[in-house]
Formats: sequence, structure tokens, C-alpha cells
Amino acid sequence: MNAPASSFQNSAGTVSFVAAGYVLLRWTPRADSDADVLAIYNQGLAAMQRHGVTRILSNHSVRLPLSQAVQQWVLGSWIPQVETLAAPRAFAVVVAASPISRLASRSMTSQLGQTIRHREFDTEAEAERWLLA
Repeated sequence: MNAPASSFQNSAGTVSFVAAGYVLLRWTPRADSDADVLAIYNQGLAAMQRHGVTRILSNHSVRLPLSQAVQQWVLGSWIPQVETLAAPRAFAVVVAASPISRLASRSMTSQLGQTIRHREFDTEAEAERWLLA
């Protein structure tokens, strides 16, 4: 796995740029607020724009399910912003250990449509191999 350069961190997780050409979101098992979760997504998008990349790896392995409000914001606001980035766009997800979190994540990724190539993985190494292929 390529070494990430961390650029943002809060109670919800860390946003890093990986020089191989993608942004890495590593989520924590807790977030102090929905605002912290939104900040991770916003900083992730900003990092993609800043570095000119269209690929993201989001590690949900310990993340709890997102609130309904955050889920709606991700699908209604954040994803459309990602879709404005140059193609090809790719989203690799390391699935959560918790069945409830995994189900919530799959519900969201199933709504991504055809404009963002996406797939789920058990490890970051597997996700990175697919993302960079």
C-alpha cells in the first residue's frame, strides 16, 4: 500500500492524499457530530480537486452508520459534486465490520449510478489494487 500524506483530521476520521493518485478517507468508530462527518467528505472532495484526482478510497471498516440527514446530504449534494470531476471517477469502499454499518453503506453505494465506478473490498490493499488498475 502506498503511504498517504494526511491533510485533515477530526473525530470522524482522516483525509489523506496518496501520491499514487487517489484520496483516502479513513473513518473512526465515532464522530462527535454530523458536522465532523460532513467535514471529512468536504475535505475529501477538496483534496480530489486540489490534487486533480478522480479516485477515492473510503475505509468504513470501523465506521458507524451515518445519520439519515448525512446520508441524504451525501447522495443529494456531495455525490453530484464528485460527478462534476473529470472522468473516470472511481470509489473503492472497505466494508464495515458491523453488519448494520455494512448494510447502510451498501444502500448508499447502490444509489451511485453509472457515473462513478464503485466496488467494495475487505481490505485497503485489495481496494487500492482495484482503484489503481
